[in-house]
Amino acid sequence: MPSSPVAEARSLRSRIQDDLAHHIVNPDSIGDAYIRASDVVRAWSGHGTIERALYPAVLNGAEVEFIRNHLLTFLSILVYIDAHDFLRDFRANVFDVFDDNGSLRYADSKLPLVEKDVPALGKFHLRKRFLDDQYLFIPEVLVESATVKQISDQRRLPFESVSKDVFAGAYGKIDKVGISPSYFRTQDGATFSEIKYVASKRFHAQLPSSYTDPKRELDNLKVLKESITLHRNIRLHLAIILHKSEHLILLPWAEHLDLEIFLNEGRDFRGQEIYDFKRRFRSIQPGMMIKDICRQMHHVADALRWLHEGTITHGTRNRIRFAHMDLKPNNILIDNDNGTSAVGTWVLTDFGISAFKEDGDTADNLVSVRDYYENLTINTPPRRDAGAYQPPEVGQTNMKSSERRNGPREGSVGRRGDIWSFACIFAEVLAFSQGQAALLKEFRKVRKGRHRNDYFYEIDDDTLQPDGSKMSYRVRPQILDWLWALPDKYVFPKRAIDCCVETIQRVLVVDGSRRPKADELLKMFNHVENHVDLARAPGGFPPHCPLLHPTSIPSPLVVQHPIAKEPPLTPPIHIKRTNTIEEESLFTHQDWPSPPVGRSQSDSNPPPDANEPLQSPRHLPPGQLTPFRDREDSLLDPSNSSPPPPKSPTGLGIYNESARTSSITEVAQLSILSRQNSRESRRGLHGVMINQDKGRRMGAVTESIAHLTCSKKDIVSFNLCPSGRRVAYLTKAEESHYGIQLFDILSENSQVKKTVRFWPVSNPIALPTGTKWKHVVVADDNTVAWGKSGDGTGSKQVYITNPMGSRLFNGSEFKGLSTLTAVAISQRGSLAFVSNKSILYTVIERARRLEWFAFPGVHPVQKRPLLHPRSIQ
Repeated sequence: MPSSPVAEARSLRSRIQDDLAHHIVNPDSIGDAYIRASDVVRAWSGHGTIERALYPAVLNGAEVEFIRNHLLTFLSILVYIDAHDFLRDFRANVFDVFDDNGSLRYADSKLPLVEKDVPALGKFHLRKRFLDDQYLFIPEVLVESATVKQISDQRRLPFESVSKDVFAGAYGKIDKVGISPSYFRTQDGATFSEIKYVASKRFHAQLPSSYTDPKRELDNLKVLKESITLHRNIRLHLAIILHKSEHLILLPWAEHLDLEIFLNEGRDFRGQEIYDFKRRFRSIQPGMMIKDICRQMHHVADALRWLHEGTITHGTRNRIRFAHMDLKPNNILIDNDNGTSAVGTWVLTDFGISAFKEDGDTADNLVSVRDYYENLTINTPPRRDAGAYQPPEVGQTNMKSSERRNGPREGSVGRRGDIWSFACIFAEVLAFSQGQAALLKEFRKVRKGRHRNDYFYEIDDDTLQPDGSKMSYRVRPQILDWLWALPDKYVFPKRAIDCCVETIQRVLVVDGSRRPKADELLKMFNHVENHVDLARAPGGFPPHCPLLHPTSIPSPLVVQHPIAKEPPLTPPIHIKRTNTIEEESLFTHQDWPSPPVGRSQSDSNPPPDANEPLQSPRHLPPGQLTPFRDREDSLLDPSNSSPPPPKSPTGLGIYNESARTSSITEVAQLSILSRQNSRESRRGLHGVMINQDKGRRMGAVTESIAHLTCSKKDIVSFNLCPSGRRVAYLTKAEESHYGIQLFDILSENSQVKKTVRFWPVSNPIALPTGTKWKHVVVADDNTVAWGKSGDGTGSKQVYITNPMGSRLFNGSEFKGLSTLTAVAISQRGSLAFVSNKSILYTVIERARRLEWFAFPGVHPVQKRPLLHPRSIQ
């Protein structure tokens, strides 16, 4: 028996209801569930569906079309809540009801309805269901905006997929969010026909009672976003949403996530695989990766230049400059490259950018998305975050909270810090380009050494005062040494790797005022990219290569508050021995390198006056550093060859060459020069000397608290580092097992006393067995132990160790060690082996592993009381 039209209409509405319920997004979360508009349209598709579902209401064609275009969501809500009585007289209930303005009371554009506007559905539960369930059909359409959009808690966000904590980004864990098609609209009104994936950072605001004017900050976010135009390597935040007491910052999703995951070959900091690196970056060729990496770093340098130059804001006409303030690998996103780059396209996001006014007006209302986040979470002015890539001045330039934030001074500091961070990142990606994650891991391990942190700088112990005042810094020597070893291990034509390392050294300057500006950095990377890109092309170096003038740059080993001269990292090319005085033996030297080929002597920098601060030494180009720097690829550019190192005169030379006799005049002049040098100037000289009259500042009464893992009966010998900040204990365990335990000496100052604590640097260093070890000396990261062989021959044994490696030397193999009595070592790695009638003087080649360590010739000395071995500087 055929059913009646009324029954068919009700059955059709039931099928539509089931279809809508079947397409609910996020059905397991009532507060997040919603139905897409496209699913509503599809549920009502088909000829005559609306007319048959609303029977017995009689609708003309125009009314049906109006319902389809302007009332379909309203109609779907009524069907979903089973408002059958209202639907049977739909025409009269909708088309005959008007508001105060004379327009129809009900329309999709007027949703959501407030309680007083809910249709007269009769029963209470129907009116309640309409009031609640209407939000299921009207998820919020997100619009790209610089300002914060506050969304009602009842509205649903159109997030149909949320992957929680996909990776740890710049400000903690980041979600990957998929926005439903057509529910994200760009500033120009465009929408997306497919799911739009974005990165979402959620956080809860923690507003203090003093935070009374958030609207001012929210309004000014628009000013800044409008100021940062679409630079190709800067990604702006898409939107900031306030919903259910939670802030969400939406940023473009980078398909390859960030640079930190890239450098870990697709793994996060926990070692968990995020993506298959080889499949994701199929076109990477290990030997050629350096070209793509240098190109991307060039783009990042261009983005920094744009930020640092700033812009004029619309309306106010104020100049605003920007600083990233937190430049590090996980703040550099990697987008799809469309096949143009094997390593993707590297971009900065404005999530890490702070803005600074350059005029005299107050800047309290000047905020970026970074400032907004920090103000709502920790309520402190934006500061550069601590970490491996922070500049040395980060601890000295943080202003008091009472000072004006986002002012010119802080902006200047922030921009200088960006340059330092950029150089640190380039050092890491350069290592990755040669040996990928394994080599980068080695670099990071060497960089950290025995330090507690992995900064690129360290406290300069030579200028540290006992009370901790006038603290200054230097680039960690092992960093540049390790980088300069790369050209010896990895061949690339025209010394392109040397050019990269030289550029890093030019930028990695601890004195922020001497670092290149962003525009200068961009010019440097114009050259770096060209040098690497044209390395296999015929001809010489591209113009303006830093390798052509390696001595004309400021040294990276510059202290912020110079107190005295810095000893060189490498031994001098010329060393002469003066006549000894009763209590001193001073070896002066000439360590100024010869001018490069093509430059006259007058164009080169002259040697400094004895009373002027010495410019810190740098690594010399291949051919001048050591005999080991003969490079195959250096021969590809004959125009840039360097002259051979000059021969060493008689004395403690570093090259084992034939000696010539010095004239009496030379010796006399040298002796006079040594007496004229002040004691401050002697600190930078190689050799052995006594410095007993060095000024000491008396601090507070010291209380020592030692937590040593070795007992006194096990201690064979101990030695204090010249800096006074580290001590080495030579210990003996059962069965003649010897070891070295290093402790850092940490001080805690107060007004009445200074507490000193001993903290283990690392696990004990196990010494080779079969030797009766007697003595130990330590200087910075270099440690030397010596003793006698236990095989009955009594030959002397010397064991040298530092973070780069270890090596055992047998006295039977080296004539000068047969009568060894003492060893002295400096913080720069200079070594003096003192025997009965001779002194062996050499230097640890920290740029290479210790298996390449070699002794020079033996030099006789006068028979006189030997100097204390710790007097070497």
